[in-house]
Amino acid sequence: MVRADLVRVVWGLWQLTGATVIARAQLDDRPDAVTTWAIRALGVRQILQGVILSATGSRTAHRAGGVIDLLHASSMLVVAIADPRRHVAALIDGSTATCFAVAELRR
Repeated sequence: MVRADLVRVVWGLWQLTGATVIARAQLDDRPDAVTTWAIRALGVRQILQGVILSATGSRTAHRAGGVIDLLHASSMLVVAIADPRRHVAALIDGSTATCFAVAELRR
């Protein structure tokens, strides 16, 4: 497993198991069920993407993964603009997605 894929899987596991902790740290209050569900769903996506990219290892797969990450980062920018309560959380998650996209597209 390549280091970036491993980091992605670990990050996904953290999102899956620590959704409430992540939400509290980013929102400064008690997170609602939708927020924790979204964080867990993103964690599952990160785990699956990391495992699939590690298993295939092809340039095409990594480019596709980078595009998926860029789409995710773009969606987080929309959330940051549209939802003032989740502004900080969306920018943090979008920045993380951008970092993963750069890692995938540089391969």
